[in-house]
Amino acid sequence: MKTLYLECRMGAAGDMLTAALLELLPDPKQFIDKMNSLGLNDVTVSTVSVHF
Repeated sequence: MKTLYLECRMGAAGDMLTAALLELLPDPKQFIDKMNSLGLNDVTVSTVSVHF
């Protein structure tokens, strides 16, 4: 079992934290599909690749 510790003394933005943790998943699409199946009105979770 692996453990991840987050130190958020200054807080953590939900969208940024979710995006960062999404990168750790072996199948991010499965998580996105699950989030979109929750039935939240006017809410859609998606990803966009950004290259700097």
